[in-house]
Amino acid sequence: MKQKIGNQFVRRYAYNGSIPGPILDVPQGAVINLKFVNMTDTNQTLHPHGLRLDYRFDGTPGIGQMTSVKPGQSFFYQLSFPDSGLFWYHPHIREDYSQDMGLYG
Repeated sequence: MKQKIGNQFVRRYAYNGSIPGPILDVPQGAVINLKFVNMTDTNQTLHPHGLRLDYRFDGTPGIGQMTSVKPGQSFFYQLSFPDSGLFWYHPHIREDYSQDMGLYG
């Protein structure tokens, strides 16, 4: 995606076309299935910050999620929300680059 800042267009990344990414309003105790499609030009993941969840869906390659999601590929995350709270999400690959480009929500 491109975003106009001043008189220039800047290349950005976005979750579902929005920066920050969309708000997911999920009731406590719910479990959701989320299909993550990587439409960027770099490997990515989705790390749901602060959730107690199955480590396989943590979005941390090599520690929880075994591999990153390559450009054009997808990954199905199953996220559970046992606690009430406000949580955020971001990639766990090249956070310095990906978050600055817009991948956070």
